[in-house]
Amino acid sequence: MSFVALALTIVLALIAGIHGFWALGGVWPGQDKTELSRIVVGNPRLSEMPSTKLTVIVTFLLAGIAAWPLLIAPILRALGPGQLVTAASILIASVFLLRGFLGYSAAMRRRHSAEPFATYNRLYYSPLCLALGAGFLILAADGGMA
Repeated sequence: MSFVALALTIVLALIAGIHGFWALGGVWPGQDKTELSRIVVGNPRLSEMPSTKLTVIVTFLLAGIAAWPLLIAPILRALGPGQLVTAASILIASVFLLRGFLGYSAAMRRRHSAEPFATYNRLYYSPLCLALGAGFLILAADGGMA
């Protein structure tokens, strides 16, 4: 097990857990759904979080991506060539990198301008996505062994 794989799994499992909490109706770190929406979505036209169904889907996607470095990739690598592991890691990295870079775009700033999301996105959310993307690129470069 590598430091990069372990770090990616822990961070993504925590993020998946938070999304699961929201899917169950939790509002932390807000005081209500409107405040939570302003913190984590930032679209000034929305006063509610996305639907429970969508939040559950995101939770399961994040949980699967969290499992990738420590569970799925090693199993697939043991079964055969590592090209599938490398390609999937690059795909996952691309999604996180795209989200990270788009977080600094003018279009994102216009569409998601509500505070505190706009500030948190610039300081935390986008850099975290870039770091996650970089982590998955490191895994891809080492065939999932980093």
